[in-house]
Amino acid sequence: MKRTIISTSINNERVTIIIEVKTIIYNNNNPVHSEKTLDITKNNNVTIRSPITGKILSLHISEKDTVFKGKILAVIESMKTYIPIVSPINGIILKIKTKEGEYVKKGEEILIMRPT
Repeated sequence: MKRTIISTSINNERVTIIIEVKTIIYNNNNPVHSEKTLDITKNNNVTIRSPITGKILSLHISEKDTVFKGKILAVIESMKTYIPIVSPINGIILKIKTKEGEYVKKGEEILIMRPT
């Protein structure tokens, strides 16, 4: 983690600003997908489920976004491990069922997408 400390005066008051930047490295060679994390509905939409219990650290998409196979959709943090959720298909994001900072259980729906 990189830390930067800035000290200054504002209106004759001493102010200290601490900025911490965390670098996260993803391993895209091992995307997390299995039959348990993907569902295809009767209208051919694809439901992406959480492969593990953890916290939604970040969402890299919005509803109505067009995504390509291999794009990182979200990152889940579990026991200080960062797990990227990668798009298994080209498609459009229909519904995001969670928010950043929320905890999800293994198998819980994260989002629904439609193949293009």
